[in-house]
Amino acid sequence: MLTSTSRLVTFALVLCSVLSAVAGAPVDVDSSVDSSPLDDTFFRSPEKAAAIAGDSEEAKLSGDEFASENNYNKKCPDMCKGVAPVNSTFYFCRDARLGPKHLPKLFPLNDITDPYDRLGGLCAAEFLAKWTVNGSYTYPVKDGFLLNIAGEPIKGTAKLLEGTLLDRFGSEYGSFLSPAEAPYPQRSIPPSNLDAPKDQPLYPFNYHVYKVIKPFDVEAGPIAPYFGQPGAGTQYHTFSNIMKLLADGFLERVSLKNK
Repeated sequence: MLTSTSRLVTFALVLCSVLSAVAGAPVDVDSSVDSSPLDDTFFRSPEKAAAIAGDSEEAKLSGDEFASENNYNKKCPDMCKGVAPVNSTFYFCRDARLGPKHLPKLFPLNDITDPYDRLGGLCAAEFLAKWTVNGSYTYPVKDGFLLNIAGEPIKGTAKLLEGTLLDRFGSEYGSFLSPAEAPYPQRSIPPSNLDAPKDQPLYPFNYHVYKVIKPFDVEAGPIAPYFGQPGAGTQYHTFSNIMKLLADGFLERVSLKNK
C-alpha cells in the first residue's frame, strides 16, 4: 500500500516534472515505493470481490448507517426528493449517476473512499442539477488539470518508469491514471465511476490497478476541483487509451484476487 510519505514523493516528482517541462526537459516518475498497493488477503475470490461491490449481506449497511452517510439526514431529510428512481436499488437514490448505494467497507478500497462526500454537500437533485446537462455529466475544461492565473493547464511531460503502480476507476477505454491508492476525493471524478459492470466481479467498484512494464510518457499535473470534490491529487493523461497500452505491453493488470 502506498504510504503518505510515498504519495508525497510522487507529488513532489510530478511537481518537478511540471517545472522541468517549462525548461523543456521531461522527468521520470517512479511511484513503485512499495511492492504492491493491495492487500491480497482482501481479494480472496470472485465471491469476495462481488461482496465488496455490494452484492452480498457482507457489504450492506443498516438503514440508520445509510441515512446518516455524510450527515445528509440533517440537511436533506428526503435525500432522493426530485430524483426519478430509474435504476435498481443497488444505486444511490436508484440513479446510476450517483454511484452505488453503499461505499466500500473493506480494505483497501475503504481507505481510498473514506472520507468521501459523494454529493459535495448537496442533496441528490441539487447535485445532478449542478453537474449534469441533458442527463449526462459535464466534465472540466483542459482535461481537468488545475489552471494557472492565465487559464492554462498546469502540466508537464513525465516518464512513468518500469514498476510504477497506477490505478483507475473506470473503463479501460479511458486515458487517465492516478498513483495507486490516491484518495477518491483528490481525483475529482463523479460517483458513477464507482459503478462496477456486473460482468466484472474481479474489479469491485470499477477499480483497476496496473504496473508499468515499459516506460512511457504522459502529461502529468495537479487535478482541478470539480464535482464538489477538492481535487489537488496527481493525474496522468496518457497518449493512448489504457486498453491500447495493455495491448502494446506498456502496462499489465495487477490481479485483484489472491494469487
